[in-house]
Amino acid sequence: MSAMAVARQLTRSGTPQAAPVDDEKLLVRRGQAGDNDAFARLVERNQTGVYNLALRMTRDPEEAVDMTQETFLRAWRSLPGFRAEAKFSTWLYRIAYNVCLSRRIVHPSTFAEPSAADAIPVPEGEEPPALILRQERREWVMAAMNRLTPAYRLVLDLYYWRDCTYEEIAAILDLPMGTVKTHLFRAKAALRTVLAAEGGAA
Repeated sequence: MSAMAVARQLTRSGTPQAAPVDDEKLLVRRGQAGDNDAFARLVERNQTGVYNLALRMTRDPEEAVDMTQETFLRAWRSLPGFRAEAKFSTWLYRIAYNVCLSRRIVHPSTFAEPSAADAIPVPEGEEPPALILRQERREWVMAAMNRLTPAYRLVLDLYYWRDCTYEEIAAILDLPMGTVKTHLFRAKAALRTVLAAEGGAA
């Protein structure tokens, strides 16, 4: 069952459907007011991003579907308390991350502040961002990311594929900005090492 189906099951009632809207903030307000169709539209707009994030973490399509459904179930229950201080997608990714924690896919200690002794040598060569921007290499880069730790996969996915800013990643992971930058730097370095080992110059 898709997250969209979950949303429609959750919101099934006799409430009349409002006219379609595209503004996310308006959809959120309508959803908080009990507009079932508005929440379903929010799910429809965000389910691919949540699923892909979950898939990146689990590397298991079935578990990623379960995590996506759990994320939207929690979002539905928590929607009245959403204050729109962050983007709705950022809020959803935070919920998805908490689902990861609850299923022990990621442990909070994974994001402990790294020490200088843990620094990863950065090989010379092309930066991952340039590679990622090349459509023909996306699958190759994604395969390389799957060889990294869940924490590194998570920060790279949020940064490159979800287009999250440092501030948004910090909010999602509930980490200081400096820690986010450090982990992202180390994740990029680890990715470059894997790409170099697999013939990144090809």
